Amino acid sequence: MASDEAATSAPAAVAKAAAAAGEPVRARAPVQIQILNTEERSSMLKSFTVYIVQVSDFGRNYQVERRFDDFAQLHGELVELDSKIPPLPEKKMWASTDATTVAERRPAFEQILRHMLRSEKIMMSGSQALWKFLEIPIQGMAAAQYAFKSSVRHKYAARCGMLASKRHEKEHAYRLAHEAIIKTNLELLGNETPALSSGAVPSEASAMAARATAEASEAGANGKSPDSERSASPAAPGAAPEGTSLTQDPESAALEMLRWALANGGQRAQRIFLEERGLFVLLGLLFRKGRAEASAAAPGHDIIPNPQVRIVMNALVKASGDKFAGVFAEFLAAGGVTLLAEAKDVYQQSQAFSELVAKLLWISWDVDTQRAFLSGAHVSEALGLLSALFECPSRTARTCAGLLLSSLLSNQLLEGKEAQAAAGVWSLVEELVAASPAWGQASSGVCAAKGSSSSWGNVGAGAAATVGNAAAGGPAAGAGS
Repeated sequence: MASDEAATSAPAAVAKAAAAAGEPVRARAPVQIQILNTEERSSMLKSFTVYIVQVSDFGRNYQVERRFDDFAQLHGELVELDSKIPPLPEKKMWASTDATTVAERRPAFEQILRHMLRSEKIMMSGSQALWKFLEIPIQGMAAAQYAFKSSVRHKYAARCGMLASKRHEKEHAYRLAHEAIIKTNLELLGNETPALSSGAVPSEASAMAARATAEASEAGANGKSPDSERSASPAAPGAAPEGTSLTQDPESAALEMLRWALANGGQRAQRIFLEERGLFVLLGLLFRKGRAEASAAAPGHDIIPNPQVRIVMNALVKASGDKFAGVFAEFLAAGGVTLLAEAKDVYQQSQAFSELVAKLLWISWDVDTQRAFLSGAHVSEALGLLSALFECPSRTARTCAGLLLSSLLSNQLLEGKEAQAAAGVWSLVEELVAASPAWGQASSGVCAAKGSSSSWGNVGAGAAATVGNAAAGGPAAGAGS
C-alpha cells in the first residue's frame, strides 16, 4: 500500500504552485480516487487484470482491488441515475491482460469514478453502490453527502453530526475535522436565511435508524446491554446516542460538529476555521439569535446568549490556549471591532450578552490586542464599544470595561484622551464604592470633593461615555490577563 505522503504529494504540489502564482487554492474533495497500478492475476481457467484503486476517505488512504466486471456492474447500476456517466470500455474476452487494453481501460475507469463522485444525482441518491465499491462505510457516505455542494445538503447535517457521538467518534469522527466539513458547517451557519428549520432526514437514514433501533431491541431481548452490543460489533448509524438525533435541527448539528473539530482536530482544523472567518460566523450567529429572542421577549426579560454557540467558542479558546490573544487580535484588526460595535443594541439590553463581550475582550487583552482594538479606521467604533459596555445593565460588564480602559491608559494608547478616560475611571470607582454598604456612607464626602462627573467626554461617534476601572490605574494594565 502506498504511503499517505506519496498519495498526497501530487495534490499538495498543485496547491503549492497555485498559491505561489497567487491563484485561489481549491479545497480538496473529501473523497478522492486514483488507480495507482494494475496487476495480472491467474485463476484455474484464465488470467485477468486487477486494477488497484487508491481511495482517500477524508484524508485516510487505503487500496481496493477491482476487476473489469466490478466496474461493469457499478456502471450498470448507476447509469440509470446519471445517463452522463462516461461509457464503459469495450469488453474483450481474450484480451483483458493485453498491455494496450489495460492502458486504455485504466484512465477510462478513473474518469468514470471521478464523474460519479462529482454527480449530484449519484452522490445525493440513496444508492450505496458507489460506497460499497470503494469500501467507504455508511458513516463516510453521510459525511460526503453533507459536504457535497447541493441545495439540500442541510438535510444531511443531522446524519453527519452523529459522527461526533460516542458511538461513532472513535472510528468515524475524524471526518468532521476535514476542511470540507468545516467549511460546510460555517457556510450553513453564516447564511442569514438558511433552510435550517427542516430537520427532515432522507428516507435511507430513517431506515437505518429503524434498523439500529431493532438491533438494540434484539440485543436487549438477548440479555445484552446496548453498550456491550455496541462494542461487540460495528454499528450502523441510525440510533442517536449522547445528545445527537436524526431529528436534530441542522444548526445544532453544525455547531456540534464545529465543537468536535476545534476540540479534537488540532492546529490544522483551527487554522481552517479561522481562515474561513469562523469567529465572525459564530458571533454573527450569536447576535442574530439574540436580536430575534429580544424581539420576542417580554419587557424586562434578560436574553441569554445561545448555549451551543458559547460551547463552540469555549472549545476555540481552550484549543488555542495562550495563543488565543493573538487569534482575537487578528479578528479585531480584520473587522471584528465593527461586528462587536454593531451589536451594541443586543448587549445594551442584556446583562448576559454584555458580560460575554466584555469577558471575551478581557481574556485576550494583551498589548497587541489593545493595539489591534484601536488600530486603523475603527478607533471611534472601538471607543464607542467601550462606552456602550459601560452603559449596559450589567455591573460586571461595566467593571470589566473599566479594566479594559485602565489597560489602555497604562499602556499610553489613548493619546489626547487621557484626562477624559481618567475621569471615567474615577466615576466608576465612585459608583462601585457607593454601591458597597460598607463604604457607601464614608465615600459620600470623597464624592462631593471630587465632583460627580460621570463621563469622560465625547469619545467615539459622538457618544458620551462613562468608562473606568475598579481602581484608578487598574492592576490589569499592561499584559492583560
